[in-house]
Amino acid sequence: MPDSVESPCERCGTFHAGGVFGDECFQARRHARRCARCGLLHEDYNVPARFLHGMEKFDCEFFIPHVEELQMCGNTIILPFFR
Repeated sequence: MPDSVESPCERCGTFHAGGVFGDECFQARRHARRCARCGLLHEDYNVPARFLHGMEKFDCEFFIPHVEELQMCGNTIILPFFR
């Protein structure tokens, strides 16, 4: 397939030039699996949660109980002050 022809990907819904399914496809599928509550990709945190806390899977409701109080400053998460 020529590079000038873009074909829709069945897996991610984006168009790939020349039928090459690379990083765009990977990132689109990865973005689709983000948590609706916290915006994180929980599978990225499963291993640390298992080793550091003995939990089978990362649970954002346990680790981030007040997600609505988080603030972003660029790429930095500003945590609220908990008493």
